[in-house]
Amino acid sequence: MKRIYFLAILILFFSCKNELTETTINNKDYIEKTLDFIITNKDNQQIELPNLYDSLSIGIPEKSEFILARKLTKRGFKEIRSGRGNYPHRSPRIVTKIFQKNNCVCELSKIYYYTTYENHYEMAERISCKDSIQKK
Repeated sequence: MKRIYFLAILILFFSCKNELTETTINNKDYIEKTLDFIITNKDNQQIELPNLYDSLSIGIPEKSEFILARKLTKRGFKEIRSGRGNYPHRSPRIVTKIFQKNNCVCELSKIYYYTTYENHYEMAERISCKDSIQKK
């Protein structure tokens, strides 16, 4: 009976490990498909991608690099505006950039979430796109 439990745990361990590896490999595909969906729909709904970064940020840099901004730039989008918000103590810090290509306007936000470590932040990116031509 102990052998059956050991075998079941061993199978579970390896199946979880393989699933994790596939997720890591397909992460770029997931990001591209997510961008395709958001740009195509342009419904101004925000989607946050919390697992883009695998390490913490030490402090908040003066110039924030965005993973999604690089991908939008490769698709022909141009940055038209940027800003940053320093909200009340212990609230997330947010850096925002606005990109445009033809009639599609995308707002990217990089969010720095406080952690239990002094001056260390978890990072996520949020995106929403809308049609710049007002529909009647």
